[in-house]
Amino acid sequence: MALMPLTIAAAFLLGPQELGSSSSAASNPEEIEMKRMMSMAIVLGTASALHAQELLVNGSLEGRSGAAACTWDNPSTGSTMIPGWTVSGPWNVDWVYYAAPCAQICPRDGSRYVDLNGSLIVTAPASAIAQTVGTVTGLRYRFSVFAMCNSVYSTVGEFKTLRVSVDQSITEFALLIVSNTADCPSPLWEEIVVCFTALGPKTTIELRSMFPDNAGGIFVDAATLSVIECAMDIDQSATVDALDLALVLQHWGLVSPEYPQADIDGDGNVGAADLTLVLSHWGPCP
Repeated sequence: MALMPLTIAAAFLLGPQELGSSSSAASNPEEIEMKRMMSMAIVLGTASALHAQELLVNGSLEGRSGAAACTWDNPSTGSTMIPGWTVSGPWNVDWVYYAAPCAQICPRDGSRYVDLNGSLIVTAPASAIAQTVGTVTGLRYRFSVFAMCNSVYSTVGEFKTLRVSVDQSITEFALLIVSNTADCPSPLWEEIVVCFTALGPKTTIELRSMFPDNAGGIFVDAATLSVIECAMDIDQSATVDALDLALVLQHWGLVSPEYPQADIDGDGNVGAADLTLVLSHWGPCP
């Protein structure tokens, strides 16, 4: 008789003495089942927590609530004034503080947002902010940020470019310049999404305006980073199936640098927990 996926998982989660034909195993099947279910619950609960947690610090760019309403700070290159973030330059950014009623653009979230083109230096080019986060090698992540063109000193109907860098990988997005209004909440915020596979235990994400002039740059706010839920789809076929199971079994043991994705739960070892994640998520990805 063919074994069902969860039966196979149980064989790895429980020792052979519990699944064999010993008298203690045969006489207490309820205890074996309880242990199997508890083991699976621990594995799946750990993975669920990993997937659900927010990995960025201060994605909504809050801080310094005591600042004067409807004004902005101008942190320069190297500044860590914005909690969790570093201004990666080469010039300052505008860290705008909104408090109703204001003529400033309403934030996407909270009371703060950043204009990546600072307004202190008339000749200053575009600037950027960055954050380095802890990641698990081989896991896939979804980074999201809301962006909007500042229409000041700009031609409505043209485009400005936002560059999102994940370590050395660069993705650029063309944002349409639309005349800003003080409506709150503003309908002009546009979600930008980048998905990536972590190449190491730390990943640096940078948001950079490619608009060359001072002021009138690109607003950013409400950034998030999370593990992609279908990390069990190791071969990225959109289905968790026998090929993913084979990859786990083929790379059993210490994480292989050639295929780190097989370590789904990121504990540094391809083992029973990873096997259980594959088998318990069998079928199409959500």
